[in-house]
Amino acid sequence: TRGGDFECTGTFIDTDLFLTAAHCLEGKKPAGITTGLDVRKGGLADLSVSGFEIHPEYPANRTADVDAYDIALVRFTGGLPKGAMIAPMVPAQFALQPGDPVIVAGYGNARASSKAWGNGILRKAELPVLDYFLGKTEM
Repeated sequence: TRGGDFECTGTFIDTDLFLTAAHCLEGKKPAGITTGLDVRKGGLADLSVSGFEIHPEYPANRTADVDAYDIALVRFTGGLPKGAMIAPMVPAQFALQPGDPVIVAGYGNARASSKAWGNGILRKAELPVLDYFLGKTEM
């Protein structure tokens, strides 16, 4: 969001499309997003939001232990910021299977119970794909 409120991370998947979590946009009408590789070092770029869509099956009244369909797309104007790259997508013939290892990364809280922000520190973990979530976050 604009104005220095650091809330969520995402990934550029096209020259005008940003992938993020649905809970980041729930109940909000973003006018812009601020993006950069390291929020502590500056070099941030403001992008104007032209629209967004939350997965239609994302539950607004979800419980703490279920975040199925927690995915959203944000369309922005002005093209990719300097130095930004589009994340390559995995072709459908290489679909993930239960047990496959994936690396998840983000700048958010280190623990779900934490009230503190991630302070711009990139964290990552290697986890197996769970059967329950397989195919639950497709748009």
